[in-house]
Formats: sequence, structure tokens, C-alpha cells
Amino acid sequence: MKNVLILIITLFFYSCTSNNKIKISGKIHNCPDSIVRVYLPALQKYDTIAHIKSDGTYQGLLSVPNEMIGYIYWGKTYINSNFKPGTEIHIEAKYNEILEHNYSNIELKGDGAPNVKLLLKLKSIKGNFSQKNLFNQSFSKFKEEINSLNYDLGKTLNKYNTPKNTSFLTKVQLINDVYVAKICSEFLRKHKAANNDSIQMIQVLFDEVPLDKIEFYKEILTYKYYVVDHYERNIDDTLKNKKLNKYTVKGTSEVFDQIEKLNSNQLIKDELGNRHLRHYSMSPRNTQEIMELRYHNIIKNEIYLTEIESEINKVNKLKTGVIAPVFSYKDINGKLITSDDLKGKVIYIDVWATECGPCIGEIPYLKSLERELKNLDVAFVSISVDNDKSKWEKMVVEKALCGYQLFAPDAYDSEIIKDYAIRGIPRFIIIDKEGKLVNTNASRPSNPETKEKLIELANS
Repeated sequence: MKNVLILIITLFFYSCTSNNKIKISGKIHNCPDSIVRVYLPALQKYDTIAHIKSDGTYQGLLSVPNEMIGYIYWGKTYINSNFKPGTEIHIEAKYNEILEHNYSNIELKGDGAPNVKLLLKLKSIKGNFSQKNLFNQSFSKFKEEINSLNYDLGKTLNKYNTPKNTSFLTKVQLINDVYVAKICSEFLRKHKAANNDSIQMIQVLFDEVPLDKIEFYKEILTYKYYVVDHYERNIDDTLKNKKLNKYTVKGTSEVFDQIEKLNSNQLIKDELGNRHLRHYSMSPRNTQEIMELRYHNIIKNEIYLTEIESEINKVNKLKTGVIAPVFSYKDINGKLITSDDLKGKVIYIDVWATECGPCIGEIPYLKSLERELKNLDVAFVSISVDNDKSKWEKMVVEKALCGYQLFAPDAYDSEIIKDYAIRGIPRFIIIDKEGKLVNTNASRPSNPETKEKLIELANS
């Protein structure tokens, strides 16, 4: 009898635990990575669930406490997914097609597949819509296009409308509403001179997106960003009316005042505070002191607090006069270049990417600076943190970029980003002839002070 009881308890326990698991399997063709990961926004965590075999197959288990939307990653590419405990998702796809947002050839099987198919179908509809030249159209034509988009999204959604899918479809409808709202909002920003009737015509298309669905705030990233963007624009408008720069002492103090006064959930305050603290490493020292003094009053999220404290500690170690962290990357020809190779010269580092507008805007000034200082002991080092190496190679050739053109393979996870606590690009760094830090947040090439500083250091 005792053995029977133990068996029943064991079977019950196994049943409960297995019901929380999702089997994820499939085959990914030509993936350059060997890891399959899942990102769960609701839990703010990544899980490595499987390793990709030499033939491209993989299989793993994911545990979740309840049904939630997330992402499946193969290397750097991913698809949206829905994870429901006790289900199975089998996916066969080509890595390059997913990278190019081509989902038409993906094979999906298993009882968890229909919800993933819906997410991919809706994403394809939105992708095709985004290819249209919307923002130069008239208000009436734009409204016609938006109504057509809403019809296509609604029609697709209705095919999946069953009682079992109610919770999932509520989330998907919110995702659709946010997508439409963001397009409409962007359209209005590009037509600021429009009359009130025209604005109202578009405004009604997205006024109904709620800002208080906190239960979906963590899980649906597009919704979170939409809500936070709304509050951030209000804060920016306040700063503009008071003629304050948000990254000065007075501006940062005002930002924190506005966040503290917000009648909103702490999750929103966490995100707003964390967004502002992303500029910590790029801010003047007196502004940093205000941030250090007040961030604990704004942010309660333990993950954000840990990241902020880590960055503050890292930045405080990057003082002027200390030995600069070493970098080591290959140039456009495959030759390894390190900062140690350049000792005896002043090093002016540009951390950039091809898809960064401000980075590209500085290129003409950087090339001019290189020409003007070619006879001085100054090494101009540009380190790309692009995800796509081919785009970097193409731009280096097309724009005839000079100096040392290096590529950081891990993009925003690369050592240069971590070592210098970089949260935004372009980022410029100056190292003196002895390999010591001069400025980890140096002025841009377009600033006349940059030329003066480099000449001063080169002649010292």
C-alpha cells in the first residue's frame, strides 16, 4: 500500500511539472550559431533550451508558469511565439529567410503551432504595409490605407476566434492596435502644419489604445514601449516649455521631478527612470551626480538597479589618467589591430554602426579631421558594432573610409561596449600616447574643440 501511495504521488508530481512544460523542436537550416534561446518578456529572462545539431535539428523543453507571448531565437534571428504550458511547437525554417523577415516557407506543426502561425501571418501583413510610401500621402488617402490595414488584420484575427483562444487573441488585438497607433502618430508628427479637422480624422484611429493595461505591460514589449513613449513625450514637452535640456543638471532634476509626480504604475516609472539613466555614461559629471543621488527614489526594479549600479561602478573606474581598456579587432583586410599596437600615438576612437544616422552624419567631419591632422601622431580608429558585417564592409568601400576600420563581431555585446559602458552611439573616446584615458565621452568630429584637443595632445 505504501509503495502504491508513493507511485501515485510521483505520477501526480510528474503530471503537474510536465504540464508546465512546452516541447520546442524542429530544424533550422544554415544557422551560424548552435544555440536555441527563448526570451520571455513577462519574466524578463532568456532561457537556452536546446543546442542545434550538425544536421540543423534541435529539441528542448521550456517551463513557464502560465501562457505567455515571447520569442524564439536561433543565433541573432528570431520569430514571435506564444508559449502555452503542455503544448508542442515544431518549427522548420531557413535561417536567412527568417533574418530577412520572410516567413512564407516556415513549416509549423504541433498543437502550439496555430497561435505562432497567426503571429507570423499578422507580422507579414504589417511588413507588407510598412513598404508603402504612407507618410507623403494625403490625410484622406492615409485614412483609407489604415482602414484597409485594420480590415486585413481583423479578418485574419477572426479566423482564429475560438473560446479557447480568448486570452491570447485579446493580447494580439492589443498588439495590432498599438501598431496602427504608432503609424498614425508618426504620420501626424510628419504633418505638424495640418488643420484640426485633418488631425482629428487620424486621431480617432488610435485614441482608443488604453494606457493602463498593466497586466500586459511586461509581456507585450510593443505595448510597453508605446505607453512609456507617451509619458516620455509629455515629460519632453514640459522640458521644452521650460527651455531645459534633459541631460543638464536642471533638466535631469526636472525629469526626475516629473517621474515622481506621475500618477501611474511603478512599472512605468521604472522604465522612464531607466531610460534616462541610459545616458549616465555620456553625461557631464555634475549631471551624473544628480542621477546617482536620485535614481533610487525613482526605480524599484531590481534588475535595472543592478545594471545601473554596475554601470556607475564601471564609469567611475574610467577616470582620466587611468590605463585605457585594451581593444583588439580585425580590420577590413582581416589584420588584427590592438590598442597596444598604437602606443606612442594619440588614439581617437569612433564607436559606430551603419544604421546609426548620427554616426553617418559625422563621417564627413571625421574624414576632414583625418586629412588635416595626417602629419601628427594621431591614430583614427573606427570600430563598427554592426550586426551585419557585410553592410559594414560595403560602407567602408563605398564611402572610402580612412584610418583604422575595425569590426566588433559581437555588436552591442562586444568588449568595447562593455569596457567603456557604452549605452548609445556614436561614441568617441580619446587615449593619450601612453595608453591612458583622456576622455571616454569625447566631443564629436563636427565640434571644433575636438581638433584643438587632438593637436594639443599630439604636440605634448
